[in-house]
Amino acid sequence: MNYTIKKVKIKDRSLTVDMNEIVTGENGSFTNEVTKKCANLAHDDLLKSFDGLVPHLISICDFKGSEDINRENIEVGMSDIFSDYEVTGFSIGGADEKEGVVLIAQRSFPSGKVLNIVTPFTQYLDEDYEFGSELSAAIENCLFETKEYLFNDKFCFKQLEMDFNDEHPEGDKAVEELMKPLKEKIKKSKSKKVAEEAA
Repeated sequence: MNYTIKKVKIKDRSLTVDMNEIVTGENGSFTNEVTKKCANLAHDDLLKSFDGLVPHLISICDFKGSEDINRENIEVGMSDIFSDYEVTGFSIGGADEKEGVVLIAQRSFPSGKVLNIVTPFTQYLDEDYEFGSELSAAIENCLFETKEYLFNDKFCFKQLEMDFNDEHPEGDKAVEELMKPLKEKIKKSKSKKVAEEAA
């Protein structure tokens, strides 16, 4: 089976991927559309690859600071300069020389409010966008890290959550047994202190 990734979203380090699954069998090949909501957390390298899309977001939307973006610094990522912007996803469309991408992002304000942003569809070979080849390379980097997550287990594990409710009485009994010696020691210590104070 071959997979073609069409859309990737990250929210709270959780990954959602839309892809075409191409299955080849005896009767020919067919394509399934698959949406994968992933349980494990995105690796730092995947998050960093998304940071590399921020200057393109600024440039495509002609936001403040876009005049400072050039070929020398666009590949650096510039996440420290545009720290209030975050690319949270992208959607690939078109094919061959018409292939391009839509970036999904948000800007956070000091008030805590968030502005959702969706860029126009931008073709990599569009003469109107001067950083098309750099955008294509940045998307390829994101796709590489996404594939590493999906197929090579490059992700972070969620920490286990402990359930402390009353649904496990046998666990509660075990804890109570373990705590008995400590409680006795504390009780004796308090009694001894009271006796000393009374003397």
